[in-house]
Amino acid sequence: MKKHIFLLTLLVLSVFSIQVNAQQGKWAGTIKYQLTWTGDIPAEAQLPTEWETKVFENKTKSMSFMWAMSGLPATELTDATRKTVTFMFDFSMIPMEELNGKWFIRKKLTDEDFAGVTYKETGNTKEIAGKKVKEFICTSKDQEGVEVNETIWACDEMGPVSDMMLYPGLKAMPFEYKIDLGESISCSFKVVELIEGKVKNTELILESGYEELTEEEFMEKLQSAMGGEAGAEEEF
Repeated sequence: MKKHIFLLTLLVLSVFSIQVNAQQGKWAGTIKYQLTWTGDIPAEAQLPTEWETKVFENKTKSMSFMWAMSGLPATELTDATRKTVTFMFDFSMIPMEELNGKWFIRKKLTDEDFAGVTYKETGNTKEIAGKKVKEFICTSKDQEGVEVNETIWACDEMGPVSDMMLYPGLKAMPFEYKIDLGESISCSFKVVELIEGKVKNTELILESGYEELTEEEFMEKLQSAMGGEAGAEEEF
């Protein structure tokens, strides 16, 4: 009898452990996206067709899409617990004295950042990469103050407890969404593969050797090095 109780206890603990690992803030792994471009795309453009985000509990790491599109590769780190977004720039191998360095910009999101956008579940669901995802209507305002609605699909069974990359305050991991680049080009992201595990916390923290700059200081440095023609400014 004791043996049966012991085995039953192990079974319950095992099931509970699986459920915990599937919860937001507890998942670790790599999320791979397929990118689909539409619009007036130059024939010579070499645009990425895949993207990936590494996740460890409430942290993420990926290449910054918007900085990459402006011609400045950057690594983007987010921490939903501390509510921070960090961009790392490594120009140490560039043969320009003004840019021969490694810098990072860190932004801490405030209540105002979260208040500027709302999310409403529609009740619609579907499956993407083996996960159940929900449809959300994202409502925000553009630079002119005009209300904008966007439809996205996200999974609330994994990823950080709150998204910090694109949809601040969304309590789900974006699985399918679209980014508009100007008026004539857009890029759609869709998860095509999930690789659980093999990601450690140490991979998603700020590396040593980087100097902190404010966004203004960083843009001034770029403008100085490029003769006053820096790339497009990133919006946090």
